[in-house]
Amino acid sequence: MQALNDCIKEIRDISNISSWKEAQAKEWIIRPILDLLGWGRREIDPEHDVETGKGVETGSVDYALQINGENEVFIEAKRPRENLENHQEQLLDYSFKKGVALAILTNGISWWFYLPLKKGAWDDRKFYTINILEHDIEDIVGKLDLLLSRKNVASGKAVQHAESILESRQRKKIIKENLPEAWNKIIKNAVSPDSLLVDLLSETVAEVCGFQPADDEISGFIRSHQEKWLLSPGPEQGVLPPTTPPITTTGSQNNNQTEIPKRMQIGSESYEFSYGNEILVNTANWLIDKGHLKHTDCPIKISPRAKTRILIGSTPTHPRGNNFLAAKKLKNGLYIETHASIEQIIEYAKRLLEKYGYDPEILKIEY
Repeated sequence: MQALNDCIKEIRDISNISSWKEAQAKEWIIRPILDLLGWGRREIDPEHDVETGKGVETGSVDYALQINGENEVFIEAKRPRENLENHQEQLLDYSFKKGVALAILTNGISWWFYLPLKKGAWDDRKFYTINILEHDIEDIVGKLDLLLSRKNVASGKAVQHAESILESRQRKKIIKENLPEAWNKIIKNAVSPDSLLVDLLSETVAEVCGFQPADDEISGFIRSHQEKWLLSPGPEQGVLPPTTPPITTTGSQNNNQTEIPKRMQIGSESYEFSYGNEILVNTANWLIDKGHLKHTDCPIKISPRAKTRILIGSTPTHPRGNNFLAAKKLKNGLYIETHASIEQIIEYAKRLLEKYGYDPEILKIEY
């Protein structure tokens, strides 16, 4: 894919690209990219006529990518400064009526990918966006190869991956839409005797000041703020945030809250990991290897004054019977609760080391 990488770099170096006409975008951006993705000249049908009913020609798409004479992808091209929002309906209508599983709307700079045969509004069928001028070049090349290369379209992998992306986006959309309702449910029930929020707030106050408040003090505090904590349902979001991953940088955790730990060291032993909760799991397993953290030590509380939440137990349940929210099984069969922020995870790991006589500073975190 080095040739495609070089092609994207050349496109980025063009200074007046926004003033180009549609024909220029086709000739100098879209066609070269299709060529480098493995599409042969005879497999790219330009100005492909589309008959939508009763044999009557009602329009055309700029490109139909074909394999063995069958339409696999429809591409509609516009000039670089064109607003693509105004052209979704026609492309998706043509694609749906002709049974084409993958469609792309592009002005050469922005590439919008669709699954036309899926249900929903136009934006609900849009699963990915690439911006040639703004996104990371390696990401652009990787996604173009995965979603539009001839080999992946022919094998069906392109559509499979597209469906996976769309499903993930739809799941995130549903979660995002229902988070306010879930939050309001927690707040409305927060003053009940068995409220986890009461327990959590009570334990945190004790950690901060050393005094354990009574349940009625916590309930009174929550009740006095309850109304302003409730959320009003916002407007439905039609388009999800960009699918490109957030950018993280290296440095101190305190300087940048978006940084995610990647490595840790306990004494002379180093670990690499993908998820922050592995800091706690690795620390616990390290202690087990040293002969600590036995079943007879359990339950181990999440904090010295905690009454209703434990950190490590023989079963993944808290004292009131509610399950751990993010249970992980340790190498000796014990369970550890890892549902916490990165800061809390690191703090719990240091407490475990201190509990068994180790200097908590032997735990080093790298970002």
